[in-house]
Amino acid sequence: MNKQHFILIALFLISLLIDLSINFMTGETVILFFFPFLVMVGVILTFFSAPRENKSNNKSLDNNTNHNSAYLKAENIVVENFNQVDKIENTYVPTNNGSSSLLRTDSTENINTPNSVASRLQHVVDLMRESRELRNIEISKLAYIMGLDKSSELENYIFGSEKPTFAFLDLFASVFGVNPEWLKFGEKSPYVHNLYFYPYPLESLGGIRALNPEKIFFIRDTSKYGRTGIILKISDFKYIIFFTTYHISSHVGGTGRLQIYSFYQLSLQLQRLDKDFVKCISISLSDSEFNRLFSGKMFPGALLQLQNHIYWWDDFTDVNYKSDTVQSYRGSYGEEFIKAQEIVRDVLSEKSHSDQ
Repeated sequence: MNKQHFILIALFLISLLIDLSINFMTGETVILFFFPFLVMVGVILTFFSAPRENKSNNKSLDNNTNHNSAYLKAENIVVENFNQVDKIENTYVPTNNGSSSLLRTDSTENINTPNSVASRLQHVVDLMRESRELRNIEISKLAYIMGLDKSSELENYIFGSEKPTFAFLDLFASVFGVNPEWLKFGEKSPYVHNLYFYPYPLESLGGIRALNPEKIFFIRDTSKYGRTGIILKISDFKYIIFFTTYHISSHVGGTGRLQIYSFYQLSLQLQRLDKDFVKCISISLSDSEFNRLFSGKMFPGALLQLQNHIYWWDDFTDVNYKSDTVQSYRGSYGEEFIKAQEIVRDVLSEKSHSDQ
């Protein structure tokens, strides 16, 4: 029984009492006047108040329906991805009383972007497949390279049906040259990390020897700054990007001058180790390609395997132009290349004077 029913009953009783009182006092039977009048008033009040309550009830019903729909939607996602626990992120947020409440994000955006261990493993595989040589690489082949007993172990981790251990992720990162911090926690980028940080190029010689790469890539961009970086090819599946880049140009300060001289020294050392120029390769890239490569967001082999190989790193050591002319080098590598060679000659001259 709702409020309208109480109103009608009350008005009925009031009007009935009034009319009966009139009949009793007059001693005559008269037409009941107040009874139908007050009943009519009650009906009118009921009519105008009922829609507002219905609307309120409907709103409440809609809210309950939306809440239930959202709940069912979330539950359906959980059920469909029950074994893919990493594909739906659970975030604990602090409340006023110091406890934590569970905030579940179930949008498809979170599932499709590499924000979980499973999706980051899949992302690495996708990046490797952008390389011409690895376009058709199978997960089973990657598992074999890792030395796993079964390919299903890697497949289960990539598809999210099982969670890998940190030891497994470190192994995957080591075998395929991936940043382990990115793989485990999503920090920084897939192929660049601080492990290989050499402020001066010559300092990387020990690391190069220890890694024993198949190829050593010297990459210089075509901008006036001549940004230069070093990447090692360990295998078709693994590349190492050295974290630091240098300017091989005149756009440098005191530290930059010493870095250019250090690069000159590194090149001389590698010439002695690689007399047949089998391992050392130099490449020239556009500014945008250089940025893509050294951002660490792409598999290095996808770009490096497509480039024409030149020998600017070797020619750079010819600072006195015994093997070729300055005009030839300027035509091949630009004016800033020549100015960087001038810096090397200046440093050599300074060192010669200081030794005397």
